[in-house]
Amino acid sequence: MKEVIKVEGLRKYFGLMFRLPNTNPIEFNFDEEVDFKIHSFFCPTFRAEWYDKEDNLITTEIIKPFRTNIYPGIKFKKLIEIPLIGKELTNLNLQEEINGMESEEETSS
Repeated sequence: MKEVIKVEGLRKYFGLMFRLPNTNPIEFNFDEEVDFKIHSFFCPTFRAEWYDKEDNLITTEIIKPFRTNIYPGIKFKKLIEIPLIGKELTNLNLQEEINGMESEEETSS
């Protein structure tokens, strides 16, 4: 994995927006636990990882572009956005295709 870049100031409001998929992961650290939602407008597909105040992983989610109201359902202190590229993205797309075929088979049965 590429080096994680910690963002400060105004950069916290942009995250992966307008970035290419091969950019470095971005880490957001907050002074206290927060409970706000993020969006993925103008972002490449990425994996979001939310951490609590003890730096324990709360949850992770694959985020596709142009989604709104993305929230782990619990307060968090750190968020890392990891762009998915190459093999990671290909594997994700293949898994979604397989899941879609399985769903079609179940509904036709």
